[in-house]
Amino acid sequence: MAHLAVVVVLLCLGAANLTQRATWSELEDGVLWKMNGADVVAAEIAPDTAARRAGVQAGDILLAIDRKPVNRIDDVTAALHASVEGRTLHYMLLRERSRQMIDIAVAPIPGGPFGLYVALAGVGIFSLLVGASVRMRRPDHQTTLHFFWLTVAFFGVLCFSFSGKLDTLDWIFYWGDVAGMLLLPPLFLHFALVFPDRPDAWVRSDAGRTLLPLIYLPALLLGGAQVASIVSGAAHADVLTRVIPFVERGQLIYLAVSLVLGMAIMMRALRRVRSVTARRQLSWIVWGTVLGAMPFAFGYALPWSAGFPPVPGFEYSAVLLGLIPLAFASAIVRYRLMDVEVIIKRGLVYAAAIAAFAAIFAVFLRVTGAVFLEQSDVRNPIVAFLAALVVALLSRPVIAAIQNALDRVYYRDRYDYRRALVGFARDLNSDLDLARLSERLVHRVTETLLVDRMALMLAPISPAGDDHGFVTIAHAGFADQP
Repeated sequence: MAHLAVVVVLLCLGAANLTQRATWSELEDGVLWKMNGADVVAAEIAPDTAARRAGVQAGDILLAIDRKPVNRIDDVTAALHASVEGRTLHYMLLRERSRQMIDIAVAPIPGGPFGLYVALAGVGIFSLLVGASVRMRRPDHQTTLHFFWLTVAFFGVLCFSFSGKLDTLDWIFYWGDVAGMLLLPPLFLHFALVFPDRPDAWVRSDAGRTLLPLIYLPALLLGGAQVASIVSGAAHADVLTRVIPFVERGQLIYLAVSLVLGMAIMMRALRRVRSVTARRQLSWIVWGTVLGAMPFAFGYALPWSAGFPPVPGFEYSAVLLGLIPLAFASAIVRYRLMDVEVIIKRGLVYAAAIAAFAAIFAVFLRVTGAVFLEQSDVRNPIVAFLAALVVALLSRPVIAAIQNALDRVYYRDRYDYRRALVGFARDLNSDLDLARLSERLVHRVTETLLVDRMALMLAPISPAGDDHGFVTIAHAGFADQP
């Protein structure tokens, strides 16, 4: 129950974070303000911002915004939060004992695409649900507990993202993201060392048990540096602009290196392990890690941490990280391949269906606005209701069409056989005569699967217990009854 409570709390926080990111946009003036005694002083002016274009200089003392006195940095934050995008604020500055009025048009802080965040949050929620389902399925297995906390770290990294509002909830998002980023690398590396169970594993030796806690040491050092930077940043603004980016680059390097090392450990174990079960488990994990982690590590994390521009578009490779917990989960539950296959196909169907519904909704709004409203009021609530009604009416046939298309691609030649047998299975429910049912079954199977000879046998049940093998009740392709 404790794990279920953790999942519920995290999902609620994730939903709140998504809502805040969708409805809140942090505004900035382009100035890093710091306290110098009792004065609010401009420490740095970001390039290509409204403050730089308006002529604000480092060392200017801020006296008032829109005629309201400014005594603390919180007063600046409150003025920005009360403003709206594009509004011009009137700053009264003191420069060389001369007061100056400067107009600054505030603008949103540049950030990543909101669609990317939604995709990452979806992967984080998916990872958390996978970890919770595996833990509930095997609650007495120690490995599932480790895996559950690994997926919690995935969730923190991918779903939590502070918006800049800096209220209590926003600070929870910030530190949740930091905690996930710090704990994910050592948890992943630790899991790679202990799973699957290997009798001759280094981690089970005396030296391994002694040195294993050291993989958490970088997380402790980076976390301590980040906490110290945030605490001291209120008094020393240059700490926030210089130390925090350095610490964040260190965290990303730590994550990328741990992913690569974990994959190398598992590939080495795959070559050495002899157990068939362990080899199959490691195969799932290795391929999931290669496909999920390598594009992100080499295309984005390492280049950005080294100061080079990442490969264009590779920021979306973080979405592939969701393959890692899925691969781990399939290995932990004893590689139930059919279950994983069904989950993946069902997920593809519903993902394609959601995209189709969104496209239908958008096309209906656009066509209706162009034909009937002449683009004057595309957001008319009646039109939106009609579009939603159309989507609801088309939902079942759209899902069925996507399912059939996916089955045709996946099963190929077996698709027609599968559809014929599924349809015949429905017909069998209405026939209770054993002889007629047997003949129909033999005829349909031989016709569908192109089988030359087939016999359907039934084990007789004798009250005396003197059964003498199976009895043929229907056959095809045999000269005599087999």
